[in-house]
Amino acid sequence: MASETAALAEFTASLTLDALPPAVRALIRQHILEICAGVFAGANVPEARSVSAILGSDAAATAGRFAMMAHAAESDPIHAATTLCAGLIAVPPALLFSPDGSTAMSAVAAGYETAIRIGEALGSGLLLGLGWWP
Repeated sequence: MASETAALAEFTASLTLDALPPAVRALIRQHILEICAGVFAGANVPEARSVSAILGSDAAATAGRFAMMAHAAESDPIHAATTLCAGLIAVPPALLFSPDGSTAMSAVAAGYETAIRIGEALGSGLLLGLGWWP
């Protein structure tokens, strides 16, 4: 029997936009727009501008800058059960590294699925009750 990690990897690697229900595709578009709007809101946060100025220029730094700016204004969506901002994990690399919109949306779905499953496995929702912000 495959491990949970192998099953998740197989699921996310085979995920295609066509396999997702229309309602899920609509949510993906909504979350992408929320994260992108957060980048613009975060651009006005002085601390975010300061950190952005010192980050590198490679691909990882660009994805990190995108996520940090989206989170800076606290406007990014939060997954209630895990208290994770899964969009910060899923959206920046999907938009930066996907060759087309369909692939990007599939990657966002895979990123959300991965972040949320890991958050659930680690019990991140329980951490908040213990005084830790996951």
